[in-house]
Formats: sequence, C-alpha cells, structure tokens
Amino acid sequence: MLNRIFKILGVTFLIIGTVFIVTGSVVYGVLTVRRNNIINDSFPTTAIVASTYRWAGGTTRDQIWVRYEVDGIEYDSQLSFWSSSMFVGQELDIYVRNDNHERFITDISFKWISLVVGLPIGIVFAAIGAGFMYHISKQRKNHRWLLDYGHPIIATVEGFDKNFAVRINGRPTTVVVATFENMEFVSNPLSNNELKLIGDKVKVFVDPENSDNYTFDFKNESTQMMYNF
Repeated sequence: MLNRIFKILGVTFLIIGTVFIVTGSVVYGVLTVRRNNIINDSFPTTAIVASTYRWAGGTTRDQIWVRYEVDGIEYDSQLSFWSSSMFVGQELDIYVRNDNHERFITDISFKWISLVVGLPIGIVFAAIGAGFMYHISKQRKNHRWLLDYGHPIIATVEGFDKNFAVRINGRPTTVVVATFENMEFVSNPLSNNELKLIGDKVKVFVDPENSDNYTFDFKNESTQMMYNF
C-alpha cells in the first residue's frame, strides 16, 4: 500500500514536472525567436538609469526609469524588469526598435523572463517524482531479496497501530504489529485485502544479518512451515 501511495505521488510529480519542463522549453524557444526578431529590427544603444524610487498607491513597488537618446531626442521609459542592484547612473545595453524609438528591450528583461518559465520549477518537481520512484524501486528490490534469502518465520498478530506519517483522506493508516518469541515486527500501511485479526499468523522474512530489515508476506497465506531464527 505504501509503495502504491509513493508510486501515485511519484507519477504525479513526474507528470507535473514534465509539463513544466515542456512548457518552459516552448516558452523559452518562443521568447528566443521573438527576441531575435526584435533585435533584427532594432539597433543597439546605451541607456542610463535616471531614477529609482518607491511609489505607494494601493501597493508599494520599485520603479526603475532609464533615459536614452536617439537622433538627438531623449526618451524616458520605465523598465518592466530590473535588478535590485541597479543604481542611478548605471549604463544598460538596450535594443531600440527601428520603427518606434519608444520601444526597446534589454538583456536583463530577457534574463528575468527566462527565469520565470517552467524549467526550474519543472526540474524540481521531476526530481521529487524521480526520488519517489527510486524509493519504490529500492523497496521492491529489498522485498524481493528478503523473499529469496531472508529467514521465513511465522509471527502472531498482537494488535494494530496508527502510522501518522502516512495519511489517506487526512486519516492515519493502519499497520500490523506482530511478534515472534522476543521479536516485534511492524508492517507497512495495510490495504483492505491485507487486514488481519488479532491472533492470526503472518509470514515474515527477516534479513539473516540484520533483524531490523524484514518484510511481511501477506500474499502467501501458507503458515505450515516455520523456521527458527
């Protein structure tokens, strides 16, 4: 059951991450083409940061204004994207449109736009999803190894406990607490077809070299064979 939950989470995060990465790549490509087209229809020049101040009008935000000159005419324009390290008098490389000198783009605007597309977010989500899938693969490998090489013992269900770390619909999941001689075993969260009654026998496979590494075998209901551990 726990692996199923992790699988759902892993697949969900991978899908979300993939969507963000694909969307981010498309947006980045579109912005790159658009920027190149604008540059082809523009000419480079230098702008000077004319003023930096804060404005309060319902909300408070920074405003950065730059001044540049084309054909003897000065233009003042507010930057849509800026860096907190900007200061008055700083020079910026800009590209002014040939057909409209009041329109321009800056390298910093493109850098900021490229940062807010989905690539970084997608990579984070995909990494989380991959982590869940790796955990599932590792748990399944350990489970198969214990079934093949672990010591099988028949433990008795003594009771049940709540796993508050794993919740379904806000409720903690249920785990089996079983004992064999002086050893106690706690299962992973149970699914409906794995529910047991107190006093039932369950098969547990224990690592011969590490008794803390064990797995329950709820699929195999045969309890005819018992091995001393």
